[in-house]
Amino acid sequence: MASARSSAWWWFALWAGAGCDGGGCGDGELQDLSLAIGGGCLVLREGGVCCWGSNANGELGLGAAERSFERPTRVPSLANVRAVASAHRSRGALLADGTVRCWGLNDRGQIGDASLTDRHAPAAVTGLRDVTQLATDGEQGFCALLRDGSPRCWGGLTRSFGGPSAVDIHPRPVWDVDGAVELSGTADLVARTADGRVAEGEFLFDVGLRGVAALATGAGSQGCAILADRTLRCWGSNLSGELGDGTRGNGRRPPTDPGLAGMQSVATGGGHTCAVLNDRTVRCWGRDDSGQVGDGDGPTARCEVVPGWVEPCRLRPVAVAGLTDVQRLALGDNTSCAIRGDGSLWCWGSGLGSPEQSLDDHATPAEVDWR
Repeated sequence: MASARSSAWWWFALWAGAGCDGGGCGDGELQDLSLAIGGGCLVLREGGVCCWGSNANGELGLGAAERSFERPTRVPSLANVRAVASAHRSRGALLADGTVRCWGLNDRGQIGDASLTDRHAPAAVTGLRDVTQLATDGEQGFCALLRDGSPRCWGGLTRSFGGPSAVDIHPRPVWDVDGAVELSGTADLVARTADGRVAEGEFLFDVGLRGVAALATGAGSQGCAILADRTLRCWGSNLSGELGDGTRGNGRRPPTDPGLAGMQSVATGGGHTCAVLNDRTVRCWGRDDSGQVGDGDGPTARCEVVPGWVEPCRLRPVAVAGLTDVQRLALGDNTSCAIRGDGSLWCWGSGLGSPEQSLDDHATPAEVDWR
């Protein structure tokens, strides 16, 4: 892991190098953020969207799949957007009118427009309206929560429904849930019901929690939930200590307590987890091979993720160095980002640009000039 040193040159190399001359994002206030491998998207409070990273399948939404941009570039045909979700090489946007637009790779029906044709500009998801939330498994599918409490999903939801060959080119019901009030893309897609239970997967696997107030955002093989007393419980994969209870190991784990209280929100990444506390500081744990835990170069545990392959990891929550007044978190595979109360964007871990770039990891937060 790279040492925690001055961040100016590191981010300059990321978003001020070759290929960064996109249309820019302009002035505004950040409302939402979503990360994926090799890129992501920002939502401005005025409803515009800016994306960056790989554009091999049109995931920047620019109308062509010719160039990639390491600097956030405005998606020209999108307005009145409330939130974004980033799958692998596909993006989705929830609009204020309750409809959804998707763009990018469509080999598994990720766009939801009844085709398998890549879309280089945002396309309407067929027959979908009255959507209140949009989520993704981070890979090849999306799910939408409708106003009546029913979820609809589309794409190749390889970790959840039907196995690796499953393809849905338009939204379909996947849960028989009465009164779902929240979805999460974590742990094979999860629904929170109005009575505070958590149901996971198409066959309504009950993870055993009651009194749940909020689910994690993001994607990963672990899930987390904030209880009504503002404590935290996490379940699922614990290969790199992403459950935060001081243990690690193969196989799925039932809900466990990472020992945190006063929770505001929680987010999950490819192998790490982060939470915002009442005082608006952040705690992270799990895989730390790229500095994504964000506490600097302190002592870490060593986790054997596969036989013979050992990575740095944190088995317990640790404070992210110097980060305060955090309003929103977003995690990627090995990247973490936070929007602060003043509207600034701070990130740590690996580079946010295209996967072809070779950049040093960064173990503490650095401010990103997204404009």
